[in-house]
Amino acid sequence: MAERAVPCLPWILSGFLLLALCASTMSCRSAIASAGLELSMPGYWKNAAWVGLTPLPTLDTKGSSVTSLYISGSDVYAGGYCDDSSGKYVPGYWKNSTWVGLMPPHDASADWEVGTLVVVGGSVYASAVADYDTAPDPPVATNGYWKDGAWVTLPLPASSGGGLVDSLAVTAGGDIYAGGCSYTLGDMESTTDLPGYWENGVWKGLTGPSGTYSGEITCLAVSGSDVYAGGWCVVNAGSGSGKQVAGLWLDGTWTALSPSTSTDWWNIISLVVSGGNVYAVGNDEGDDGSSSPGFWKNGVWTVLEPQSYTLSAATSLSVSNGVIYVGGFIEGSTTRVPGYWGNGVWTGFTPFSNSKNNYQAMVNAIAVSGTDVYAGGRGPERF
Repeated sequence: MAERAVPCLPWILSGFLLLALCASTMSCRSAIASAGLELSMPGYWKNAAWVGLTPLPTLDTKGSSVTSLYISGSDVYAGGYCDDSSGKYVPGYWKNSTWVGLMPPHDASADWEVGTLVVVGGSVYASAVADYDTAPDPPVATNGYWKDGAWVTLPLPASSGGGLVDSLAVTAGGDIYAGGCSYTLGDMESTTDLPGYWENGVWKGLTGPSGTYSGEITCLAVSGSDVYAGGWCVVNAGSGSGKQVAGLWLDGTWTALSPSTSTDWWNIISLVVSGGNVYAVGNDEGDDGSSSPGFWKNGVWTVLEPQSYTLSAATSLSVSNGVIYVGGFIEGSTTRVPGYWGNGVWTGFTPFSNSKNNYQAMVNAIAVSGTDVYAGGRGPERF
């Protein structure tokens, strides 16, 4: 069985809205969405060969994408969204190329998509990501998840203005963990996020480092009785030396991940616990708009090449048979190349056509089953 990792509050990466995801025990997804992106087709690469997916014929497919992957036996589940005829994102997933739409739990005027997707005991669990074309006040609450198509609302702590679920982990025994945050009322600029997670519907708030202004759980992994929660904290906000620090909570105790404590703005995207080792993938964002992807293994940071491109980013993580797979993309001045790093070696997927807009191509999720490597995302334009 391939290890599975799992999403986070949206963060901006050079104009793209990146939604990160992590769960425990089988594959991993990270969602990337960007307002106004069109002419993109959903699908996945299996061993570098493109497999296109088709939504319902009544839907407009110009803005569709795969945001998460889960392999269960011979079945391929691909969570994501499709544009409808009005241009709104419709959440759902494909099971072996058949589209299954999901009903937004509230506020149909927002764009909704699947964040994390996990299949355990024959049931399909999916978290939600939602946003407006313009920043709402307050944000769209997503404190809940779909189980077999029915929405389950998670209770908020006292004095909370709302909540977000950014990651899901479901154990073989049926315990459900949902990581994210509880936020105060206000617009996105004044909202304060309290990091934490729900365990079987019970909220557990977490404390960040000294000086924390806001924080978020972006990925979860459960190993035995231990709960690993990856995320970030904004420290020293408003002081002129504010920064976003990536770190891990192990059973509620915070540990910052070096070198994120020293420079720039850092994110942790996905988390996997395998063979007694803790793996996490993220990006170092510079003030100049640069991005340097890499991963931590037991707290030690390794930069992923190549860095000679204008931009490169990690979006997802899977670990199988000791091999570390990191999905992402590299971008130059004329095109973007989707692909993945396997133990640090880059494998780029061949552009579909030089005449098409390859800036729409993206790997958002990666999962490994046996010797097969699946990378979900979107292709540029129609096929």
